[in-house]
Amino acid sequence: MLYTMTTKHACLVASGDVIRGTGGITSFTSSYIDWLLHQHVKVTLLHRRLPKVIEVVEAEPSENVAFQEGNSEVSYSAPFLLYQASLLFFSLAACLGIMGVNKKNRLSVIHAQDTIYAGLSAGIVGKLCRIPVVVHSHGDRIEQIRNLFPKMGEKSITKAIVVSVEELIQKIVLKYFANRVIAVGEFTGQSLIEYGLSRSKLVTLGGGIDVRKFEPKSFSKTEARNVLGIDSKSFVVGYAGRLSPEKNISSLATAVAELVHTKNCPNICLLIIGGGSEEEELKALVEKLGIVQVTILTGYRRDISRILHAIDVFVLPSFTEGLPMALLEAMSARIAIIASDIPNIRKIIKNDETGLLIDPRNTNTIKEAILNFYTNPSLRDLFAARAASSVQEFDQTVVFQKISEVYTSIA
Repeated sequence: MLYTMTTKHACLVASGDVIRGTGGITSFTSSYIDWLLHQHVKVTLLHRRLPKVIEVVEAEPSENVAFQEGNSEVSYSAPFLLYQASLLFFSLAACLGIMGVNKKNRLSVIHAQDTIYAGLSAGIVGKLCRIPVVVHSHGDRIEQIRNLFPKMGEKSITKAIVVSVEELIQKIVLKYFANRVIAVGEFTGQSLIEYGLSRSKLVTLGGGIDVRKFEPKSFSKTEARNVLGIDSKSFVVGYAGRLSPEKNISSLATAVAELVHTKNCPNICLLIIGGGSEEEELKALVEKLGIVQVTILTGYRRDISRILHAIDVFVLPSFTEGLPMALLEAMSARIAIIASDIPNIRKIIKNDETGLLIDPRNTNTIKEAILNFYTNPSLRDLFAARAASSVQEFDQTVVFQKISEVYTSIA
């Protein structure tokens, strides 16, 4: 469906590599740019791509942007303060880049894909050039950073500096630069208000996925399992997404190992789809737990909409989430859901109705939830059907139109 939009030229800014990356922001950006182009809007994407500081990609309505799923995970082997400095340098370079784009072809709106580094560059240029600015919070960046530090072994003083700098930038962006702020969930929105955001600027809006792309009628379970070499009689417990500390996939592996060793699920198979900074650690853990024979780590895949259908139960044991796109995709695929009992997920999954919510820090609750679905296939099917019905509100056509309305409200 084609909507009439007042926006003629939109600039999307991201502090990560959203062309070759993975995860929710990449998924959102690729789908949203494609939608904008179909609405006859010129799009300029300015994002961080190593070893370059920035990359500028321009697309006219008749063109397409070639997104490539791949490994763009940041290595944290270098001191985090150095990494943070590189992001601040990106913000400076992005300011110059956005101004150059605007000079060549006047921008209607700047849409930053985070509340800190992309938001800072978008906000500065917006003020200088009188361009409306929308800042998009896809999750709690600062909370994610806090969760990273135990893994990195950095000193507490480094953590204090990094968090303090990011909190300061976020407060400035939210209070002074953003005309509107889109938060992916109510909990995320409330945390932004605590950082100084005016409620009048806040819009709470889901991420937006192509629901039809993941529906069961698109691909069969048999086809998906044949691609991966999984036996048709296996009970497949799966995860899809970025392999990073806050996703807590080690707890899922531990829960599956306990079920294997107690022989409560004799035909269980653990399927982990995706790649990231924890991939090698997870391989080592799987070997240590003695579940190599029942575990498949696929690495990065471009056919997630197909192989997702190999899964019987999808598990998302994250410590923190914004709006998990992989969860919405699994719901669209009519897969039974087990997910963390955390604020933003509670807005998507209703416990004992559309899925089972668990304590991500307690592997026993993950194990019991998996066992519950294993022994009750009718319950599994019922919850999966309910989840598939409830996910329709997150269809990208609905969500993207609402974002366009945000643009119009500040034009």
